[in-house]
Formats: sequence, structure tokens, C-alpha cells
Amino acid sequence: MKTKAMSLVVLGLLTVITDSARGADPPEPAQVQTASKEAPAGIFVAVGYGGRRMSSRDGIHWENVQQWVNKAEDDSNNLISLAYGKGKFVAVGGGGWSRDTQAGHILVSSDGAHWRETKKMAFRISPILFTAGKFVAGGPEHQLLWSDDAETWSESPKVEVPKGIPGWAFWFRGGIAGDGTFIFTGNANTDQKTWWCITTHDGKTIDSFASNLPPVNSLAFGAGTFLLVSGSAIYTTKDGKVWHKELGAPTDKFRQAVYTGSEFFLSGEKFTYTSVDGISWKVLGKPIPCEVSWSNGSLFIGTGWPGKVWTSSDGRNWTRGDAPQPELGINQIVHGAVLGGTLR
Repeated sequence: MKTKAMSLVVLGLLTVITDSARGADPPEPAQVQTASKEAPAGIFVAVGYGGRRMSSRDGIHWENVQQWVNKAEDDSNNLISLAYGKGKFVAVGGGGWSRDTQAGHILVSSDGAHWRETKKMAFRISPILFTAGKFVAGGPEHQLLWSDDAETWSESPKVEVPKGIPGWAFWFRGGIAGDGTFIFTGNANTDQKTWWCITTHDGKTIDSFASNLPPVNSLAFGAGTFLLVSGSAIYTTKDGKVWHKELGAPTDKFRQAVYTGSEFFLSGEKFTYTSVDGISWKVLGKPIPCEVSWSNGSLFIGTGWPGKVWTSSDGRNWTRGDAPQPELGINQIVHGAVLGGTLR
């Protein structure tokens, strides 16, 4: 798709990826701690395929279940990413395979039950991130979208695609935000093997861009550290510009990481692991039956295809929760407060 948007002047063009063994210790069994099963005040909201949206008070029982269509396909109905900020849940997604069926969406809700579309575009919008009072999303034309209220959206100039990569072969795949920094990652090129990283502090200006990232499985942020999971490797950074490969990482094929509020939780094919800094890791338990989407340390919520929800109080023992019908794949779960303290 052609655009007349100007190219950004990109600063900090190189992300340096270095090996690091800073204080890394071999993994060892962790002590089991008693954890509360009580869910935090507020609600959980989930989004997924078919335009699926639903909410829950405890992460187990789900209500306000709704969707646009009763099938799970990678099309314009797929809600891919979700963020919470300023009392609003903001969902984005879309896709499609032809000009007649393609679309991108931004939806807003204050209670997880009633949703409004505040912006619609020609193709997929994803992911959506929130930090420092601002929402920033990946746009369909290699640009960023930013907003202070999730109602009115502005566009950055078009990100300049590296030479040799066709303009159409550039995709946003994931992102993470924290401490006023937004990090977006994705892949590019005809073989989809060029992985890139963008950082911005406001969605208006690209602070750094690099196209030498390893493939990205998962991203997490906590205690001032951004964590990147790539196959059997773990990378950390403070700013998204310089990434360190952690040589003290366990030997495993990793799946996903989340931050619990006090430590990183990492799932692998052999074991699960925890780390307070993303550098030194300890074995927690056996492999788990789901992909962890959210945790506060005393409650873990995970998902499995095509719409299964799992919960755990300790990250070790998991129980199947509700699976609202029809079962549609869940892409993300977030937690937020409900203004006024009521649910509708």
C-alpha cells in the first residue's frame, strides 16, 4: 500500500547485542512459597480471534463474552493486543487477505463489557502499549499511532524500511513498555527472517531502530529491565537500544515470560524458571500446559488453543477455568480497575 507520509529521521541506528554473564548463576531448585489465591481488585479483560472480548473478576469465571464472528481466523476480526491505562481498556487488531476484507481496529472500553471503536484503518493495528500516560500502537503503514486518551489518534511519519527490504515486507509482531519507554519488535523481508526493534518515548519520534535482533518469542518488563526471549536464549536491556545476551540463562527451549511484580516467570519445554533480574535464574517446576498471559505472583493466568483458560496460585499447579463458547483463541489478558467500582 502506497503512502505519502514522510520518512522519519531515525536516531541511534544500531542496536548492539552483546554476550553477558553479569552475576549469572546456574539454575537451582527454588523454595516453594505459600501464595494467595485471591484475585486483585478490579477486572481482567481478554481479547482474541473473531473479535472475542470478555471480562472476569477472578480470572476463572468469564462474563460479558462477545465476538464479531464465531470462527477463529487470521483476518480483520482478530483482536491481537490489549492495554490498560487511564481507566480504559484499549484493544487493537485486524488483518485480512484482500482489499475488500482488510481492516484495522482500535476499540475502547471502561468496563470490559461495552466497547466503542475509536479508529478504523485499512489494515492491522498492533500491538498497543501504555506507559507514562500515553498509548502508542503499531500502525498499518510502518508508522506509529499515539494518543493521550485513546479517543483521538495521531500518526508518526512512516518508519524508513532498510534498503533491500521491500516496503510491503515489514510487520509489527510485538511490543513492551515501561518507565516511559516503548519498544516495538517485528520481522521483515521476503523470508521474514530479518528481526527489527524500534524504541520511542512518545510515539511521535523514533529514538532508535535496528534490524539485527534475534527472533522474538516473548517480551517482558520489570524492575527497570526489559527481557527478550528468543528460542534458547535470553536478552536484557535497560533502554531497548543495547541488548545483552545472558550467558547464565538455563539450557532449555523457552516459550514465554511475564513479570509478576517481584520477579520474571519464564516457561520452557523442560522446566519453568524465576529470576529477580533476568540474569540469574532458578528452576521453579515442571513444564506448564499453557502460555502465561498475566501474573501478580499470587495469581497466574494462562491460555491455550483454541480458547482455554488456566489459573494457578504458584506457577506450578494449574487448573482449567471457564472456556466460553464458541472457543476462540485468546491473544492477551490484562488487568485494570473499574471506575466507580462497579461492573455492568
